[in-house]
Amino acid sequence: MSLLRLSFQTLLVVAAGTGLGAVILWWGSERLEGGFVPLIWAGALCLIVGIISLIPISLAAKNAVDVLGQACLVGTGLRLLLTLSVGLLVYKMVMESDQKAAFALWTLLFYMLLLVWETLTALRLIKGLFPSCTSSGSK
Repeated sequence: MSLLRLSFQTLLVVAAGTGLGAVILWWGSERLEGGFVPLIWAGALCLIVGIISLIPISLAAKNAVDVLGQACLVGTGLRLLLTLSVGLLVYKMVMESDQKAAFALWTLLFYMLLLVWETLTALRLIKGLFPSCTSSGSK
């Protein structure tokens, strides 16, 4: 899978999550604090970090299939470390006090959504590259 294709799929996942989040915020605007700013920041953060974490998987799928598992682990580690470090900077330096809880929640939701999507994508990639190893049942 190409990095461009994976990046576009990541963009679609984040756009769907942002759209759903915007509907939730619009519907519950009198009950939810923070507004749309934390949603946009969390979506942008997780989109950029998500694309960066796909680089090792894309490179391994093209060049070194034998280390694809390690590349997936490196991508997951990059996602965790970058989301935590950059998210903490945004939390401390950009978010106002009434937006901090909403930013943390939206970041966590986007992180989990993209982690599930990345895991499913990696499994599809492995099944495509190693079809004999993933067949179940014995004859």
